[in-house]
Amino acid sequence: LKRAGITPDMLTAVSDNLKDSLKDKVNELALIYGLYNKNLCAIYDDRDDNLILCAEILREKNCFDGYTVFIDGFDSFSGSQLCFLAPIIAQSKDSHIALRLDRSITNELNQATNEDTLKRLEKIAQTEGCDIEYTELSSNVRYKKDCLLKLRDVLSGDNLTEYAGEDAADSIFCKMSRSIDAETDYVFAEIKKLTRQGYRYSD
Repeated sequence: LKRAGITPDMLTAVSDNLKDSLKDKVNELALIYGLYNKNLCAIYDDRDDNLILCAEILREKNCFDGYTVFIDGFDSFSGSQLCFLAPIIAQSKDSHIALRLDRSITNELNQATNEDTLKRLEKIAQTEGCDIEYTELSSNVRYKKDCLLKLRDVLSGDNLTEYAGEDAADSIFCKMSRSIDAETDYVFAEIKKLTRQGYRYSD
């Protein structure tokens, strides 16, 4: 419940619209959950609680007023993380959130997760009265060759069919190093070379 961003007050509010035994059960769950949270906060430091408390402070202090915020590297957010993001989106001058919505990827579960994340972020923006603009980045320097796109799919467990292209010979290598240090030096040098060609460090 906590990871989903559900609070005891939310459960109590829901129970008001229920009847009979289901109303009693949800009310009891709200009371137990509230007592659990109270005892937990008195003894332990909980990351989800910290995010929710931080969100409350953000709303009081207006900490992100006038700032431009960039968020990248997430496929999904927990309920407590979304609770934390809501005041940031509401207060900031602009919020840019990057999601991978690549429909060429055959992993339907990952794609569905990203689509669901987009819908939840859209709901937050609408609730906070924020305008939404969409920018689709179609060009991708990472996969100038089909063999690299195929390698990505194989390493992620997708598209395990045999690759019939002939462009892998000068793009995919197996290297052997004398030691971990030699391997590290080589990899660092390759990363620097690739970033100069326009690749991102995260790639």
